Amino acid sequence: MKVLVIGLGGVTNGGKTTLSEKLKKMFPNCDVISQDDFFKPESEVETDERGFKLYDVLDALYMDEMVKSIRNWMKSPASSGVVTEGPQNTCDNLKNTDDVYILIVEGFLLYNYEPLNELWNRRYFLTLPYEECKRRRSTRVYQPADTLGYFDGHVWPMYLKYKNELEENASNIGMSELLNLCIVSECLKTLNFLLFRTNMHERVNRTERQFKSLPANQQSLLPQFLPHLAKIRKCIDHNQEILQTIVNDCVNMFENKEYGEHGRWKITPASTFDMDKLKSTLKQFVRDWSEEGKPERDSCYQPIISEIVKNFPKERWDFSKVNILVPGAGLGRLAWEIAMLGYACQGNEWSLFMLFSSNFVLNRCSEINSCKLYPWIHQFSNNRRSADQIRPIYFPDVDPHSLPSGSNFSMTAGDFQEIYSESNTWDCIATCFFIDTAHNVIDYIDTIWKILKPGGIWINVGPLLYHFENLGNELSIELSYEDIKNVILQYGFHIEVEKESVLSTYTVNELSMMKYYYECVLFVVRKPEQK
Repeated sequence: MKVLVIGLGGVTNGGKTTLSEKLKKMFPNCDVISQDDFFKPESEVETDERGFKLYDVLDALYMDEMVKSIRNWMKSPASSGVVTEGPQNTCDNLKNTDDVYILIVEGFLLYNYEPLNELWNRRYFLTLPYEECKRRRSTRVYQPADTLGYFDGHVWPMYLKYKNELEENASNIGMSELLNLCIVSECLKTLNFLLFRTNMHERVNRTERQFKSLPANQQSLLPQFLPHLAKIRKCIDHNQEILQTIVNDCVNMFENKEYGEHGRWKITPASTFDMDKLKSTLKQFVRDWSEEGKPERDSCYQPIISEIVKNFPKERWDFSKVNILVPGAGLGRLAWEIAMLGYACQGNEWSLFMLFSSNFVLNRCSEINSCKLYPWIHQFSNNRRSADQIRPIYFPDVDPHSLPSGSNFSMTAGDFQEIYSESNTWDCIATCFFIDTAHNVIDYIDTIWKILKPGGIWINVGPLLYHFENLGNELSIELSYEDIKNVILQYGFHIEVEKESVLSTYTVNELSMMKYYYECVLFVVRKPEQK
């Protein structure tokens, strides 16, 4: 049995209770403890010289009782009133997690009380701008009611005081956790990393049950079937150890604690789609950082690199002053390769699955082939040999820390259109398997046109497998390449290179009996110089 204690702290009226209740419905075996339930009676709460009741301080709460309640739950979560049957809106990938118990503790003063800080597995801090917080507070009815000037005179100053203390003193709270309500819902998808083992073991258990339902004479024909499943289980456990390491490390990866405050992150429950994304992320290690992925990188990264070198030759350019942006950077290999040549390169990625994993590779892996993964254990079909399913890959195939001295290489987190708005900034934008991730590809074209310097180039390689095409609640404009080309020309770009059949794969399993090949479009377009 695994127990997870998750803190949801932060500003008053920041959505802590709402998010906690949504998560309780979303995850099996999940319970919530609210700090508000531990307020002292009004008669025991101090009053200051202005007549304000000092509710927003630790002394207004029975904190010892709160810690005791959490510890009692941790000792016996299964008998603590936790929902164990399938709750409403349970995600498919979490239905079989009976051995994982989750306690969400929500409150406004969680991380300034040291005994609580010993209990968290994960912590998140929700923020709101002053104006929005005050507006929400004004719509709530409290007992006792807020007096005139109470928000500005007590509530908001105490929030800022404790938030500043948290930032100064709680060094083990990563900046990735000082986020607003919207991005927190995405961060909680890291639970998929933690629940990978449970999900995959259930898949193997199902296979074993079905095999054992066969007649005994048929089972005897396959003496290696069950031992093979035992090997898969060991591979699952190994992958879980890597994923756990990635999650443990990601708490310090964000430098900008305010990122996402005005972003367009959607609050969506983790789903089968999310677990599939996690499995896909494991394959990204093959594509970007293993020797096995080199043919795939050569087919789609190398044409981009060749065009960069052709357009920015060392005879005419100071590489360190050529600013190149790689949106949809995945695990960062293309951006890293460009930086290895001496160019100033920044990768951008939206997916937290990718960001957590790229952070691990780029910042924690320095010894070549020091890590091992089993990326194909999820593939139960189209295997020529049983051993193909459990073969490992090793990463990284190069030392990510081997960039030349003085290299200018960075990764940013967030929505491409939200982050990049400054006009005439980039000499080159390189997109690889990226433009079909747009809800509306014209928005991408508009952003690229705006942020490219006059005379700058846009290099693209990729297909048009629109990511939101089959999601009924999402906007998705699926344009043909012909339409996209016409839009690019109408914006004013000049086409310099165009190839409509660049053969490539994407996270391909070379030993699989089924492979997808894309006939990608390669183009290089230039934003004209200003006259």
